[in-house]
Amino acid sequence: MTALPINVDELLRGQIVEWERLEFKKGWNPEEIIHTICAFANDINNWGGGYLIIGIEEDKGQPIFPPVGLSANKIDEIQKELVNLSYRLRPHYHPIVAPVVFQEKMIMLIWCPGGQSMFIKEEIRKRPDRAEADRFYNYPYVALEEALANAVYHKDYGQREPIEISIKPDRIEILSFPGPLPPLKIEDLNKGSARVRTYRNRRIGDFLKELHLTEGRCTGVPKIHKAMEANGSPPAIFETDQECQYFLTILPIHPEATRKTTVANQNAPIEEQTHPYTGVSGVETHPYTGVFPIEKLPKELQTLINNINIRSSKKDLRSLIQKLCAWQPLTAQQLVEILKRKDKKHFVRSHLTPMVKEGTLKYLFPEDEDSPNQAYICEKGDSDEGSK
Repeated sequence: MTALPINVDELLRGQIVEWERLEFKKGWNPEEIIHTICAFANDINNWGGGYLIIGIEEDKGQPIFPPVGLSANKIDEIQKELVNLSYRLRPHYHPIVAPVVFQEKMIMLIWCPGGQSMFIKEEIRKRPDRAEADRFYNYPYVALEEALANAVYHKDYGQREPIEISIKPDRIEILSFPGPLPPLKIEDLNKGSARVRTYRNRRIGDFLKELHLTEGRCTGVPKIHKAMEANGSPPAIFETDQECQYFLTILPIHPEATRKTTVANQNAPIEEQTHPYTGVSGVETHPYTGVFPIEKLPKELQTLINNINIRSSKKDLRSLIQKLCAWQPLTAQQLVEILKRKDKKHFVRSHLTPMVKEGTLKYLFPEDEDSPNQAYICEKGDSDEGSK
């Protein structure tokens, strides 16, 4: 099973997706491939993005079988380079990558959904107690696909209200009208059981089956629950009222994904914001750097900062940096302002970067060292050792 929403064999033979949305590459050419990814992501023709297949040669837009294939070592190399290239895009854009075996050859499928605001993202968390990292999505694709297909399948098209999809910081909500048909109960849906096969739109259901988006066997809700559980996400929530006038599906975000969404709302007035790391309200922080008055720091840190000067030793300065970052994550700009340094680049090059390499500081986002929201953290135990 791949992360892609389509049967691979049918995809490669052009039976589901238009040929204009498929591009085949014999081998890995970073410059050509990143251009193709950007073109699909920008979706100028409103196709809904496209699919890039590496390891299959083409002739006038048509794939040549059997595939050329890629070696296992090449697959790993491509994935690493693709991640680095994706982080260089502004804004960051991460297509969904799936190495698969097709006709006894390893190939790589890259799905590029249209629109730079793609919100389904894979994340990686390294764990200190084991070599393997945890991989998860902020929202599992299968759950979202099933929820949307369910809304389309069971909507009453005699009502003019559209299906509403709301993407919120901590959840996705899908609202359709009306609610489930009796005798189906909302309590059963929240438990993951749906045995009543009552359908409003059988012809739409048949169409969705042909696209492999539904099965028509009451498997949609259980699949949503299983996908959420397998991803480590909280359970999906289903709601309606006593008259069953609406049907609301809520997909909560993965709990660890929220750590990367705590950035200030750029469209909100400054006075309504809090800085993403310090928690200090917008009226007390600089609107661009997030720097706050020294009075907001603990008294002990205020004293140490007042005692530090240009003649202080490198050891004392770095010890103070550790204590500040042990108090809470701080950006390079915040540290420069707090410590009254003039040259941010010199400060990062002379202190922050070497401290990260030494292990006395850590990145808040280690998987994205160049993140515009990057900050530095220090375990309290490490800061105590640095001060000895």
